[in-house]
Amino acid sequence: MSSRDVVYSWNEIPVDSGGDEDTFSITGAVRLFNVWLTRGSHADLATVVLKNKDSSGDVLLQFDWAASPWPSPNTNIEIPGGGILFPDGLWFDSGNGENLRIQTATLLYQKG
Repeated sequence: MSSRDVVYSWNEIPVDSGGDEDTFSITGAVRLFNVWLTRGSHADLATVVLKNKDSSGDVLLQFDWAASPWPSPNTNIEIPGGGILFPDGLWFDSGNGENLRIQTATLLYQKG
């Protein structure tokens, strides 16, 4: 069995946007273990969507995230059972809209 390093990616998501800037992608096979989110200026409910490869790919993880202005365990979404494999890459949509303000997303994942 070969070993691969677990890496992280910190991504700033513009809070005054509402377009494509609220998404990002990681190319190549990715096994996702954790997602940490932080809020911006509002605390509305956002639906976060992670798809295989790109915006037209299969949804492999989707969850509603209620931001709070104080420390909360729901800022860390831990994926059980060895994570989720995105075989063709990972596409992340913050769900930000007019009143939705996810400000950053940090992902813990394994490449390859």
